[in-house]
Amino acid sequence: MTRRFGGKPSLFVAIELGDGGGTASIQSLGVDYVMPTDIGELDSVILELSRDTKYGGVILDSSTAMVHQFMKPKALSFPNTRDKDPRRPAGVPGRSDYQTIGELTRQRLQSLVNLTMVYKLDKGVRVPDMDRRKHLFITALERTTIDEDSSEIKQIGPDLPGALMDTISSVVQTVGYLTIKKVVIPDPSNPKLTTNVLKRTFCVRQDGKRIAGDRFGLLPDESEPDLEIMYEKYWLPRVNRKEQNAAQEQVRAEEKAHLDFLGLGSVGAQQFSKPLAHVHP
Repeated sequence: MTRRFGGKPSLFVAIELGDGGGTASIQSLGVDYVMPTDIGELDSVILELSRDTKYGGVILDSSTAMVHQFMKPKALSFPNTRDKDPRRPAGVPGRSDYQTIGELTRQRLQSLVNLTMVYKLDKGVRVPDMDRRKHLFITALERTTIDEDSSEIKQIGPDLPGALMDTISSVVQTVGYLTIKKVVIPDPSNPKLTTNVLKRTFCVRQDGKRIAGDRFGLLPDESEPDLEIMYEKYWLPRVNRKEQNAAQEQVRAEEKAHLDFLGLGSVGAQQFSKPLAHVHP
């Protein structure tokens, strides 16, 4: 998506377990990726990305793996005099460790989000630095919370520690989830037959239990799980409208300034059938 619409590749930050950090399915596509091995290397990657102008997007896969592989070991490395659980040396966090894990995770997620809103000074004015700004895509596994009394599903959201599961929607702009349904379609090789396929859908719909939403208000409740299609179909029209509105506002401001200069004050340009250049005081 970033290569097509921005002329820049994206960097895949691979943290999933397995050879290639979960990149086996995309390596044939020539996607650049990096595999940090601990929290220090992850911080170095994020720092370099904050200075970088080569990449137009960053994909973190996955935030759940990041918590288990980086944040939990880091939290367990701190002395803990409150929890005397003998399982802690074996890698099992004590109750007070979860607050540390949550804060370490929040800090890294915030650092990643900061890549989407980099600014620079232009003639003393703070403006967006589009050379360094990045699109950001973060994946997470799904976690279901069960009500202890009724044994019913209480909440479904990203598998993140503590309150981050609830508050992640205030950190990023869009929180969505994938649904997979089996559908019957005509067999491409024989129209007289049908075949079963799995249809994937990207959803931002809230149903009272799922943590989801689109703060931009761009996406429909359900859309194709294809970033290029989503960007072209929903994002670009909104951006183009904003640019057109800004251009129209600029024209109106220039017309008003010209009328003020001519001493016509608030007299609208719509009263003149000729171009403003033909109007004389």
